[in-house]
Amino acid sequence: MTDRPESVPDYRTAMSDAMADESFIQLVASGTRRGQTVPWRKVTIRPVEIRHTRHFQFIYLDERKDVRKNYGYDEAWRETLESVFDAGFAQFHLQSEAGDIHVKISKRGRPLVSRGRPTARVERDRLEHNREKTSLLPTDIAEPYLRAVGIADEMGTVKPTMQAKYRQVNAFLRLLDQKLPDQGGKEMRIVDCGCGSAYLTFAVYAYLVHLKGRRVSITGVDREAERIEKCAMLADQLGWNDVRFVQSTIADYEPETSPDIVLSLHACDTATDEALARGALWDARLLLAAPCCQQELSEQIQADSQRALLKHGILKQRTADLLTDALRAAALEVAGYRTDVVEFTTTEVTSKNLLIRATRTGEGGGPDAVTHYTSLRDFWGVDPCIARLLGTRLAPTSGEENQSVATVPRAEPEGEGGTPSSN
Repeated sequence: MTDRPESVPDYRTAMSDAMADESFIQLVASGTRRGQTVPWRKVTIRPVEIRHTRHFQFIYLDERKDVRKNYGYDEAWRETLESVFDAGFAQFHLQSEAGDIHVKISKRGRPLVSRGRPTARVERDRLEHNREKTSLLPTDIAEPYLRAVGIADEMGTVKPTMQAKYRQVNAFLRLLDQKLPDQGGKEMRIVDCGCGSAYLTFAVYAYLVHLKGRRVSITGVDREAERIEKCAMLADQLGWNDVRFVQSTIADYEPETSPDIVLSLHACDTATDEALARGALWDARLLLAAPCCQQELSEQIQADSQRALLKHGILKQRTADLLTDALRAAALEVAGYRTDVVEFTTTEVTSKNLLIRATRTGEGGGPDAVTHYTSLRDFWGVDPCIARLLGTRLAPTSGEENQSVATVPRAEPEGEGGTPSSN
């Protein structure tokens, strides 16, 4: 492509006509002309489908927020487009299946127009106004956060090396969204245990505040001082005063006020147990944890009747992984939570794709919940961390009132098929 001068009416007419065509993908206005001040860092215009009718969505983006306005074809979208052209932007890039148009405004105010082959194709599903079906955290809304944490490049495009992390975060948000408690307008307090680089911490805040309009304060907890310092600096850069970071182990962290939601994305080994147990002891209304590496039970697990399974190292480890999560879910049931274990993303994104989700019921588990937990524990002959951390919180609501299931001794071996003391 080569740049050539073109009159103002010519390029504006060409772009507006291209937008009216079904092949239109998007128009991006960016940069600032010499001597001009623009109210937004970037404006993106794209087609969306609302109630089966094609509209234009204008997305006005600055460093901290975005504003979205939708216009039907029979509304004043052309006048709105003219206001974008007149705003002082230095360049406009229109993408269409029929071909691209790229306009640069010279220092003297002359438009230099490049035309070329199409660089993108229309994603038909993308036209749907309800983008949650594909992404709860669209890049055009969360761009400041995505760039700050390194998921997106300077142009706001998700980096190829970060696609998996971006998909993990979106999948986690989708499951969080399904169980969000009703705060009645009150501030929602969230703790992200083992926050690491805070990809999830920032994503949850961006989603709940900028998309859902919730009042939210969120705290990321991690033991690594360098990570915490970096994350705190990013929160300051974004101007997100309600996002805080604390250097601490999960087990030692004490919030000023009990949180409503406790999160954990791939905290290693028993750190996931710490996150779930602390959340339950804080009486959090919702717990979500995606476990990572799980080593604790692999050396404990024993069951003579399952020797054919346990003699194979890889099968033993996978059995221990599943048992760990099953015992976590069962223990939370005893502690007064309704739990489910689901796949939060595909194995193509991460092999660690299970998520434990628990909603507080307001009452402790009864004898059946205790039986389910102790039977599973005793069959495999293990002593899980989650029980030790919950302690008396695992006391049943009837029967054995004075004893926590964390201290109930495991059943003695019953000969062949029982639970022996060693593998």
